[in-house]
Amino acid sequence: MPVALYSKTPGYPASVLNIIKPKYTIIGHWENFFRPYEKLTKKPYQVAGGTDVMAFAKTMEQLVGKDKFRIPMPGSSITIEY
Repeated sequence: MPVALYSKTPGYPASVLNIIKPKYTIIGHWENFFRPYEKLTKKPYQVAGGTDVMAFAKTMEQLVGKDKFRIPMPGSSITIEY
């Protein structure tokens, strides 16, 4: 789920979650997937500039539960089993 400027989109992320009904959600922002690792590690909590990521995380906690989503930080890994 992209997090950038989520507060500017009415009903997001609840409307998307209701449609796709994911078992698990990964939160991120496309710009961070293409930046060099060295740049990302300078500000590891900067997932999406200008966005209150912690407020988005609290929203996700309320919608899906705190064990059903993750916000990966630079250098971290996530194992997905299906």
